Amino acid sequence: MSAATENPGDERPLSRRLRHRRRDLLWRSRLRWGRGYGKRAAQVRPDPACPELAIGAVAMGHKYADWCLSMIASLRGRGEYSGPVYVITDLPELFEALDNVVIVAVPPTRHRLIAKSCKQVLMEYVDEPVYLYLDSDLVITSSIHAWYRRMKPELERAPVLCYSDVKPCPGAFHGGVVLVNMEKGMPIIRRWYGMVRTGRWGSDQACLYAVAGDDGPAHLPQEGFMFLRHIVDNDQQVACIVHITNGIIREYARPQLEHYMANQLGVTRMPSSFD
Repeated sequence: MSAATENPGDERPLSRRLRHRRRDLLWRSRLRWGRGYGKRAAQVRPDPACPELAIGAVAMGHKYADWCLSMIASLRGRGEYSGPVYVITDLPELFEALDNVVIVAVPPTRHRLIAKSCKQVLMEYVDEPVYLYLDSDLVITSSIHAWYRRMKPELERAPVLCYSDVKPCPGAFHGGVVLVNMEKGMPIIRRWYGMVRTGRWGSDQACLYAVAGDDGPAHLPQEGFMFLRHIVDNDQQVACIVHITNGIIREYARPQLEHYMANQLGVTRMPSSFD
């Protein structure tokens, strides 16, 4: 990775960086010293088809907790995954009844970049050797086992893998699907977290692009994933992992989108938050 990746876009002014750092320090102190926060005890069982793998998600706030419940339902259903799912959330009570789910309870925050930093915070609690992070607004439409068998050998190239994105610039890394070799990849994840904590850039993807080095991250092959930017024709094949973008939520009426998600993507637990 060239030194050009050090500048992924417009930097925040110093005043905004300092405000973010103060908010971040306050949130982290609440996480460390507050009652009821941290990893909840749980009995976990590996998926026999991929016993080394754990999957995780961030569920901060009611909207994303709602979508996370739907994502997990699709992961268990069409995704056929029965292994441990780690969820970091400020609403732990919504996930307590779920089987084989490890809850990491954290303080609430209304600040987007702090919520985004929960991606990296969650990885510090993962025990399994391979970890797949999935955004809450994703739908799994087919076996995650097949996807994982295809992508696992790519970890030989780099210990952290993401799909390519155009935000904040062409060649960036999409932070919504992150596959990590935990032993080798955590130094990259900690660099990413350190950059997020500075508040220098306004998005976690810009932060990841800024810290990319020769050790990673690298791009996943461009297969098995799609942004749902428009409702596709019924005969068009959808990818294993589908990102329901905010653009399509704004573009289509809710009944039309729900019908498509249920009939074409196989969503069985429909989220209630479409705003």
